[in-house]
Amino acid sequence: MSIVDLYVIALAFLTLFSMGLGLTPRAILRSLARAPGTTAAALVVNFLVLPLVLLGLDAVLELPQPIFLGLLLCMAAPGGGTGSLLTYLARGDVAFSLGLLVLFTLLSFVLTPLWMAPFSPQSGASLIADAVPMVLRILAFILLPLGLGLAVARRLPPWVERWQPRLARVSLLMLLGLVAGLLVTKGHLLWTIGWPALAAAAITVGVGLLSGLLTGRGLRAAFSFTTAVRNVTLAMLLATTHYADELVLMAVLAYGLFMYGVGMPAALVVKRSQAAAGSRQSSVVSR
Repeated sequence: MSIVDLYVIALAFLTLFSMGLGLTPRAILRSLARAPGTTAAALVVNFLVLPLVLLGLDAVLELPQPIFLGLLLCMAAPGGGTGSLLTYLARGDVAFSLGLLVLFTLLSFVLTPLWMAPFSPQSGASLIADAVPMVLRILAFILLPLGLGLAVARRLPPWVERWQPRLARVSLLMLLGLVAGLLVTKGHLLWTIGWPALAAAAITVGVGLLSGLLTGRGLRAAFSFTTAVRNVTLAMLLATTHYADELVLMAVLAYGLFMYGVGMPAALVVKRSQAAAGSRQSSVVSR
């Protein structure tokens, strides 16, 4: 496991712990139950639409097979933990984002290998055998910090009121550091995989971000950022264990760079637009 992997795990742990401090289990379940149509749409977009978008791009751009496989790994593996952090940054519905995150991770046990099996030199059973231990670890990284945050919030309300905003700010600073670090250390990879691969990565990130337009304004940010942030850690594991060509891994890294490099500024834009809308609404009410 690389330093970057450990950093991402630490970031996800702190993010989910801090998000859990501000919520209850009932709030997370209620957020999914009150919008079953949006939840269903998120599942369809994440496990069906985005992989099909990539298949369409491959038909148009004629991507090299290793590049296609790397990007397909990302499309077939939703549920990146920092999607909830970007939702928080954008002032979206964090409870809904966390609920989707858990659902995506559970479904990845089966659906990620099923998408990859027709294009893989390995059998679907082999993909599942390699993916399940990693998904179990990732699920633990999601449920453990989230459950710990929820438990602390219930037992130590005064501590939560003081520390939750601070921990959330630390998470945001760590995310900013991750984006900057990836651009400095891995940015050169963007120029080694060719413009069709860059175009496909940029378009799929854009489709993920724009997918929130399918739902109402209240859940739009959570839908968008939880969809655009894929489970790059799982994709990297499968890239290194199943594909000898290093271009597969480079394609995964390229998506990760676009995912963070575009996702964080987009969250800031959404935050500012919501703040401006709130200011205008307050001005109208005061009149």
